[in-house]
Amino acid sequence: MLVTAGAYALVLAFDKLTMLNVVEQV
Repeated sequence: MLVTAGAYALVLAFDKLTMLNVVEQV
């Protein structure tokens, strides 16, 4: 459970950073 939750949190964090980078580039 903890590992799955951690992986999910990392995916959300990575997606958020990716979105921010795309917004900054545009």
